[in-house]
Amino acid sequence: SSQHFNASLRSLSLHWNVVGETEIIGGGVPKLNRLERLLLRLRLNNDALDFYGLQQFLAHSECLAHITRLQIEIDLSDAMWSAFEKLLHMSKVILSGFLRAPIGANDHRFIEFNIVDICASSSYSHMFRSILPQIVRCIMAGVRDSPSCVWNVLIDVKHPIPDTDNDYYVGCMKNALRQIENDCSAVLDLESSLNVQKRFN
Repeated sequence: SSQHFNASLRSLSLHWNVVGETEIIGGGVPKLNRLERLLLRLRLNNDALDFYGLQQFLAHSECLAHITRLQIEIDLSDAMWSAFEKLLHMSKVILSGFLRAPIGANDHRFIEFNIVDICASSSYSHMFRSILPQIVRCIMAGVRDSPSCVWNVLIDVKHPIPDTDNDYYVGCMKNALRQIENDCSAVLDLESSLNVQKRFN
């Protein structure tokens, strides 16, 4: 509700752990027109996580049209398989709102995508072989459409590939990470106003 957020906020850290289906009334969310930095923390351990409610909050607050720094932290601890598609959809919605916001010449924008902790090997592999590459391609497409802006993109994977004796699994994971790096590098070759950092431990 509006009691929890001040319209003059410059920075907001939001740990979204609402489950079920929440109907957010527009009048209960203030317009965060002065917000400059948004940090969203999402944990995928519950397939009932209410991404629809989050989408409504972001739309009613209009914050994505004003921020210059977007940080998304994904906690994979005990991640549930069904939550990954919801994450992908929500990430595209968030990035679309941020990447399409009005941009002035030589503006600086920052995107940080932090992935913390690990989960079951099949889910972990799915995240890096399917979900994250689509998110990266969404970011890169938005960057290409805004050549006048100076973009700073950080993709930070805070945990190494899980220890395993399965050489095939390790090989697939390394190939997936290499492909993500190649997707970023392809844009780096085209855009001089883009700084992409990759941290794959």
